[in-house]
Amino acid sequence: MQTFSAVVRDSSAEGHCRRLTLALQKDVAFAPGQFVGVRVSPPGSSDPLLLRPLSVADWRSKNRVLQLIVKPVGRGTRFLCEIGAGATLDCLGPLGNGFPINHEGSLPWIVGGGIGAAPLLYLARVLAVSGTPPVTFLAAAEDVQLISRDEFAVYSSSLHVATEDGSAGFEGLVTELLRRHTEQPPYPDVLYCCGPKPMMSEIADISLSHQWKAYGSFEEHMACGVGACLGCAILAAEGDRYLHVCSDGPVFDLQEVQLDE
Repeated sequence: MQTFSAVVRDSSAEGHCRRLTLALQKDVAFAPGQFVGVRVSPPGSSDPLLLRPLSVADWRSKNRVLQLIVKPVGRGTRFLCEIGAGATLDCLGPLGNGFPINHEGSLPWIVGGGIGAAPLLYLARVLAVSGTPPVTFLAAAEDVQLISRDEFAVYSSSLHVATEDGSAGFEGLVTELLRRHTEQPPYPDVLYCCGPKPMMSEIADISLSHQWKAYGSFEEHMACGVGACLGCAILAAEGDRYLHVCSDGPVFDLQEVQLDE
């Protein structure tokens, strides 16, 4: 973990989000599933004070180019969506633990819901380069909210899309589509997912019933991003104890955390 500066090379539309392409001033090794803390206060100000945690959507180590996909939700993320090329951002990273990857003979499935597709894009590319391109399922409420659909198509052995309104692909929840694909082989030996908790809870049930490993990337409100404030706690599946998304995660085995609301 280190602090570094990043210059915005480009800010482009990514559905209802923005994709920031950043040039780093030093070499930082990011693994798929890790995240970065980005300062969102304007130059000369400390307001907002807290860094915003953002998943690594892609990392090109050769050129030191980092990509982040930002959904404008609050003041900090709106600031990031409005900055232009040439701006400099102060960052902290890499943070958290990434996805466990087995490159030898595995058949991975990826399931991304909405903005949850962002941390899975880098993972899909790494899997494809390693010779194990994933079967990918992308979901959103409507077509315009699908994240990086064309890129996932390039990195995946097959791509399946679900939208709740039927504007693209399967009409309905992605977990319904996923269950249809579990009815016949080839079956995965590992699932990777990120999205709404109800989606990941059902994926946990599906994977448990088939005895497949399943890992999910979680989002929680964070203050420090390094495990000091203990603000991003989630309940472990067993025992009266908590895990912390920033330091124990953000990637967890889905059987290790409590997903029921």
